[in-house]
Amino acid sequence: MAELRQLKLRRTNIKGQMTRMNNSLDGEIAASEAQIDNIRLAAVPAGAGEEALITEIQRDSDAERTVFEGSYYAVAAKANRKINAEAQQQIQAQPQNANNRVSNDRSLEIKLPVLKLPEFEGEYEEWLLFKDAFTTMIHQREGLTPIQKFQYLRSALRGEALIVIGGLETSAENYENAWELLTNAYENTKLLINTHLNHLLDFPIITKDKPASLKQLVVHIRTHLKALKTLKLPVDKWDELLIHLVKNKMDYNTKNDWEEETNRDKARRKTLEEFLTFLSERCRTFEMIDKGKNRQDISKPPVVKKQERRVVAVASASARECISCSEGHGVYQCPKFLKLPISERINEIKSKKLCLNCFGKGHYATA
Repeated sequence: MAELRQLKLRRTNIKGQMTRMNNSLDGEIAASEAQIDNIRLAAVPAGAGEEALITEIQRDSDAERTVFEGSYYAVAAKANRKINAEAQQQIQAQPQNANNRVSNDRSLEIKLPVLKLPEFEGEYEEWLLFKDAFTTMIHQREGLTPIQKFQYLRSALRGEALIVIGGLETSAENYENAWELLTNAYENTKLLINTHLNHLLDFPIITKDKPASLKQLVVHIRTHLKALKTLKLPVDKWDELLIHLVKNKMDYNTKNDWEEETNRDKARRKTLEEFLTFLSERCRTFEMIDKGKNRQDISKPPVVKKQERRVVAVASASARECISCSEGHGVYQCPKFLKLPISERINEIKSKKLCLNCFGKGHYATA
């Protein structure tokens, strides 16, 4: 009897589970993925458990068995519909979310500033920079058609470089031909190396600490070294040679300060990058000093010395009245004064307490 009561209690629990499952499916709240999985897992054990109980409890009627089976299959069908509907909503939402991400990405692209294409006029030392930039921006861009790439290429060329592809019609088929013509014309490794080496070693002598000259020198060296490194030359091994060549073109103060810098750690050799950094920092220092001087010059009013004001006033007064005859001319133009002997002229100037050099008041000269 105890076993029978236990089996009936289990049957009651399973029926309660089935009822709660049915109520959950009838609710308006959408089932989450976790709820869907729970429903799917609970449906099968409920039916199997009731099957075992009904087999064991022989006294139960076939009618009750039929009622439970009907309830089980109804709940299972409802659960399957709920599962399928929820899964379909998730599938439909994924493309929409993807479209939203694409739309947001496009919105970000629209806000970005328009990049200006590099221009190339046929100078060999500029070919590598142009090639790298154009390849990244246009040549390898998958969203552009060949004819669009050709139009961009033609718009970026000037002078001699434009003449190289001038005989080709702007068409999709000719884009690769145009790019090949340019590459064959300017991808001359030996000539490129010679050109960049000549430019690298052709830097001017710097006689004064001028920020503009130092900055130009640093940019000059970095630009051509980068190009030569792209051409597979061992530029990393040229540090001491380049430092020596550049140092000899520097002014005395810069050269002296660099020597002091190297003497701080004599056991270690300075690299070219450290030398260029030293020049860049020196350039920034002089720029800050120049800006400070300019601000001070603007803020200070021009100063006129007292002596200058006095001389101007005396000269003006002398021009208005002669000290000898009181007429409206200078004493050095006075006929009366000029007729006097030199000794008397000197005595008269001294008697008036005037300067013997300029005949002005307020200062004196004995000879």
